[in-house]
Formats: sequence, C-alpha cells, structure tokens
Amino acid sequence: MFRLALLFLSLGLIAALAFGFLGALHPAFDTFAHFRWHLALGLLALGIVALILRIPRAPLILLVFAALGIWQSGADNRIGEPGAGAARAGNAGYSLLSFNLRFDNPDRSAVVAMILATDADILTLSETSRLWQDALETLDDRYPYRFHCPEWSRIGGTMTFSKFPIREDGQFCADYAAYSKAVVEIGGRPVSLGNVHLRWPWPASGPRQVRVLQGELGTIGEDALVAGDFNATVWSDTAARFARFAGLQIARGYGGTWMHKLLSADLAPVLGLPIDLVMHKGVVEIRSVRTLPAIGSDHLPLLVEFDLQ
Repeated sequence: MFRLALLFLSLGLIAALAFGFLGALHPAFDTFAHFRWHLALGLLALGIVALILRIPRAPLILLVFAALGIWQSGADNRIGEPGAGAARAGNAGYSLLSFNLRFDNPDRSAVVAMILATDADILTLSETSRLWQDALETLDDRYPYRFHCPEWSRIGGTMTFSKFPIREDGQFCADYAAYSKAVVEIGGRPVSLGNVHLRWPWPASGPRQVRVLQGELGTIGEDALVAGDFNATVWSDTAARFARFAGLQIARGYGGTWMHKLLSADLAPVLGLPIDLVMHKGVVEIRSVRTLPAIGSDHLPLLVEFDLQ
C-alpha cells in the first residue's frame, strides 16, 4: 500500500512538473511552473525514499526529473551572479528600490525608515492604498518627483518616486495599475521606468493583461528599467512574453521574493516564489539585484544597482 501511494504521488509530481513547461499553451500550466522548484525538491525527497526502500528503477527516474526541475529553476534564478554584466570603471552607479508594500502592512513607519536608510535614487512601489497615504507623503523631501497610478478600488495602486526629473510626456497607466510607465531624466538621458503589478496567471488574468499591454510595451523606448510584482516566476511564460514584447532582458540570480502570509517572509529567498522581477534594455546595465529583510509584507524589497553604459 505504501509503495502504491509512493507511485501515485511520484506520478502526480512528475505530471505537475511537466505541465509547468507548457505555459505557452494555457495559463493554468504557467501556474504549475510557479512551483517548479518545490516540485523538484519533492521528487528529490521521493527519490531518496525509493532508494532506501530499494524499489527497482524508481530512484533513478525520480532523481532525473528532480535534477531537471532543480536545474531549470536554479539556472534561471538561484545560481550565479545577479544582473546582466559587470559595471564598467568610471561610471556613476544608481539604485532602485522595488517593493510590494502590501496594502494593509502594519509596519508602515518601519518601511518608510527602511526606504530613507536605503536612500535609493528611484522607488517603484506597488499595492499602495489609502492606508499608505500619510506615510508616503513623508518621502516628498527626499524624492521631489513622483508618478501615481491610482488605486482601482481602495487598494492596488502603484507609485514611482524619483530624485531625477520625471517628464510629463510618455506617461502611461494601465487598467488596475497593472503597469505604469514614466520617463526619467538621468544625467540628461531619458530612461523609461516601468512599475508592474500583474495578476496571478491562473485562475486570475495575468497573461491576459500582458496580451492587452503588448502594443504599449512595444513603445517603451530604447533605454528602460522595469521592476515590480509580476505574480509570475522568472522562468514563467508570462514573464518571458512581457520581456519579449518590450525587448527587455530579465535579471536573475537573487532567489525567491514572496512567501505566503501564513509563513515568515524571511523564508522567501530559499523556499519562496521569485515573482518580483527586474528587466532592462539599452544603456541600462544591471550591476546587482538583492533582496532586503522582510518588513510587514509577504514580499521582500528588491534593491537594484545599475549603470547607464
């Protein structure tokens, strides 16, 4: 009976892992892809159990599929240096802080203190709400320029803060604040700045939002930096389509960024989902991307260091 249960569980995990590679066919498969890392670890554990029980051929089969899942998720976001390349000597460094605040975050004063201490040049904040209004107004002295895509109800807005001037032309807000674009002048050079908060692939509508945005993404400009909560893993078809439509490269190598609210967000780098992403193109070159400690949200803040080459 135990071996039969092991067989059905193994087949289920293998099927779920395989479905995750078919995200282009249906958004439901893209949701399976979210858990590629976890499915691979589950298959690894079952392979060890099968090895202990000396079940013929089962350990090898399970370990092969586990290795595939671990390699795919690891190669995409858990192995190697973050970013697309090393900084070149003589260029000034800039920084961006991207954070899904969580609309009902009780630690708002701590978040503001973290923002001020980090002192990033640009902030891309998502899931703003009316609860955050007073706290975020305290940032005005540090960040004289801001762009706000308003909440579609009482929650869900995005806000971009900048030390650099934000141009009045080229601004865009998608429905439900799924994507915003503002053009900032960094050293006299215009850079398109994207702030993203998509929905889950399935049963929500993240891939549909990306399809609707296809035309707008194609006009993002030659030089761009995009960050935010994609609700899609770095290896997902949703993220790949977004990047392809805008001609962007996806930064990798900084681990998970989200953990379910029933568990501690401190576990996110190892066991969480990598759904807060950074993309770039043109003269924007990523030097590093790293997660910061959790502060009241189920997402971790992302600190991005970049140059203009």
